[in-house]
Amino acid sequence: MMKKTFKRTVTQILCILMLFPMLPANMPAEEEGWQTITSDPIRGVTAYTVNFIHGEDVFSQLIAEGGMLETLPDNPFLEGFCFVEWNTEPDGSGTPVSQDMEITADTDAYAIFEEPSVYTLTVICWYHDPTTHEDVVFSEPIYEIEAQDVPCAIIPPTSVEVTEQVDPNDPIYYPVEYSLQITSADLAAAQDYAAMKSLQYVPYTATYDDG
Repeated sequence: MMKKTFKRTVTQILCILMLFPMLPANMPAEEEGWQTITSDPIRGVTAYTVNFIHGEDVFSQLIAEGGMLETLPDNPFLEGFCFVEWNTEPDGSGTPVSQDMEITADTDAYAIFEEPSVYTLTVICWYHDPTTHEDVVFSEPIYEIEAQDVPCAIIPPTSVEVTEQVDPNDPIYYPVEYSLQITSADLAAAQDYAAMKSLQYVPYTATYDDG
């Protein structure tokens, strides 16, 4: 009798387990430029929802407690603005949400944007005149650089030809850096979004850094 009762009980438990509802998979709406994220069912552990919010669009992931985000949505688009990050506060004053963030509670991540900061960078191209012992500026090309693109590199004029009076032996001068590196420090020194950078040109026989 006990064996039959035990067998019946086991059968009932198995049926309940088979019918036990799975945690729902979140199926976010499709939008061009976004990555669709589908949450896998999680059984037997505490799980939290991470909502990525961009306007009226909400994209969700289900993460086990203490787990980390393995992927983020593609950067969202907002015309006239640049995407900065995902943040726990809609005004960007909270905690940045990154792939290595440990999830310990339900979390809302808001898309943060800012207006693009465009700088003008003037490169002062010059060489030292060995005859007059003066520094001669021969070109001042201007480049437009967006702050979010830094660090970056620009290609300055590849050479300059000097007169024989300046240097009869080496009429062609070359930049000490063929690829001019632009850093955040260069932009930090700008005034009214106008920055300057100096670049010396030297004879090919001189020792220079090719970047």
